[in-house]
Amino acid sequence: MIFQTSSFPTSSSDNEEDVWEDVGDSDDSDDSDDAADDCSTSEPQSIADVGEQDESLPFQVLVSHICRRWRSAALGTHNLWTTVAFGPSLNIEKAKAFINRSNGLPLAITIDCTVEDDDLERLDAAQKDVFKEDLDRPKRYLSQLELHVILDILSPEVYHWGKFIFYGSTYDYVERLMLGLRVMPMAPVLESFQVYIYSDDCGDYEVYPGSDITSYLPFHGEAPNLKEAVFWGIHIDWEGAVPNFLRGLRVLELSYLTKDVRPSYSTFAQIVKNSPELHTLTLTLAGPVLANGVAFDSEEGWGRETLDIPSLREFALQFHDPPYASALIQHLNMPNVTNLVLDFEDGDYSDFVQTLAKPIKGQKQSILQHITHLEISGLPCNDASVEVLLSQLTVLQSLKLKLFGPEEEVIFAKLIEPRASTIGSARDTPATPSEVLRKVFCPKLEELTTSVETDDLKCLITSRREAGAPLKRVNLVIDSDESLSTDDETWIRSNVEELHFYEPSDSEDEVEVVVDHEQDVDSDDEL
Repeated sequence: MIFQTSSFPTSSSDNEEDVWEDVGDSDDSDDSDDAADDCSTSEPQSIADVGEQDESLPFQVLVSHICRRWRSAALGTHNLWTTVAFGPSLNIEKAKAFINRSNGLPLAITIDCTVEDDDLERLDAAQKDVFKEDLDRPKRYLSQLELHVILDILSPEVYHWGKFIFYGSTYDYVERLMLGLRVMPMAPVLESFQVYIYSDDCGDYEVYPGSDITSYLPFHGEAPNLKEAVFWGIHIDWEGAVPNFLRGLRVLELSYLTKDVRPSYSTFAQIVKNSPELHTLTLTLAGPVLANGVAFDSEEGWGRETLDIPSLREFALQFHDPPYASALIQHLNMPNVTNLVLDFEDGDYSDFVQTLAKPIKGQKQSILQHITHLEISGLPCNDASVEVLLSQLTVLQSLKLKLFGPEEEVIFAKLIEPRASTIGSARDTPATPSEVLRKVFCPKLEELTTSVETDDLKCLITSRREAGAPLKRVNLVIDSDESLSTDDETWIRSNVEELHFYEPSDSEDEVEVVVDHEQDVDSDDEL
C-alpha cells in the first residue's frame, strides 16, 4: 500500500532523459538479485543511499533496489508497473521491463512525439527519408523510425491497453501512428484513446494537409470498452467507427478537424445516441457537418427533430463561425448541462448569444437557465446580448472570465452595475422603464476566476455585497511581473471567504500554477 501510494506521478522524469539501470539481468527472480540483500542483513541499503546513486530512477525502481524483500514486494505489486511512457528518448529496455512486470494489467501508455520549434526545420529535412534518420543525434524528440519501433513493441500488448495518449507536432507523425494502429487487433479493455496534434497551423487549414489517406480505423474498429475519445487534428473512418468503436462513450472531444474530415451530422448523431452515458462533449473548431450545398438553417440537413443528449453535463463550444455555432446550438437538446465553456475570437457573436438564450424546440427553458459553472474565454458581442446572457444566468455559481477585449470587459462591468457599458462607467441617460434590470446579475454567483485591476475587483466585491449577492471565493490570475499590495490583499481577504492566486502557464489558454499567498510558497513553485 505504501509503494502504491508513493508511486503516483509528481515531477517524474518520464518525459526527460531517464536513466534506466536495474539490478541483475534477470531482475524478476529473487534468486538472481545478487545486488539486493535480504532485509535481515546487517547493513541494508537505505533509500537515501540508493537515491544518491539512482536519483533519476522512477520510484518503483528505486524501492526495488533496497533489498530482496522490498524488491519482491515491488515486483509483485503489478499495478506499480502499468504506466509506460516514451519521449523524448527511446528507452526500450525500461518499457519492456514495465510491461513484463505489469503482469497483464491494463497499461496506461503515453507517447510524446512533440518537437521544439527550433528543431522543426531539422525534422522537416529528416522526414524526406524517415528510415535513414541519424539516430545518433541528441535525443530531443522521437523520430518517426523510433515511433515505428515503439508501435512494434506495444502491438503484442494491445489486449491489455487501458489508456492510450499520443502527442505530436506534425501530421506526418500522426499518420504513421494511425497507420500502425489500424492494423492492430481488437483492444478489448481500452477505456481512453486520446490523440493530439499540437501545430500552430492546425486551425488554418480548410482541407486536411496530410497524405491521400483520408480515414483511419484503429484496431479494426473494435474497442468495445472505450469510454473516452479525444481527437485533435486527426480524423478517422467515422462511419466504420460507429458499430464497435465510438459507442458507449462518456467523454467525446473533437478539436481542430478540417471541414473535409469531420463526421456528418447523421453519423455524429448516431455516435451520441449510442452513448447514453455521455457526460462531456467538447467541440473546438470541429463538429458535425452538413452535406455540400445545404444551408446552415435548413431542416433538410439537421432534420426536424433535435438531437437529445439528456446525460450531458459539460459542454464546450470553441472557435466556430457565428452561423455554424448558432445553427448547431439550436439542434442539440442538452437539458441537464450545468457546465458550459464558450471561447470565440473574431466576429460578432451577438446573434449566437441571442440564440443561446432562447429555448430550443420543445423546451421551456434555454440552456443558460440551468448553467451553474460558466467559462468565457472570448465572446465578442454587443451590450444588449451581454445583458440577455447575464439575465438568464440565474443559477450560476462560478464564473471563469478571461478579459481579452472590451466585450469581455463589459461582462465584468455589468456584474458590478447592470447598466454599465464599460468598466467604471454607466449610461449617460437615465434608464427607461423597459431598461430597468434586476438589482444584480447572476444573484447566486459565489466564485469568480479572472484577471482585473485591483480597484475594479474591489468595486465588484463591494457592489455585490451591498446588493445582497456577495462573492465568497475569488481566484485572481496574475502575471509573474505583477504584484498585489499588502493593503489590497488584506482588504480582499477580509471581504471574501477565500482568495487564491494563479499564474498563467506557457500556454495563454491555460492556468496551471497555483499560488496562495497565505501559504509559505514561492511564486515560481508548481503545486
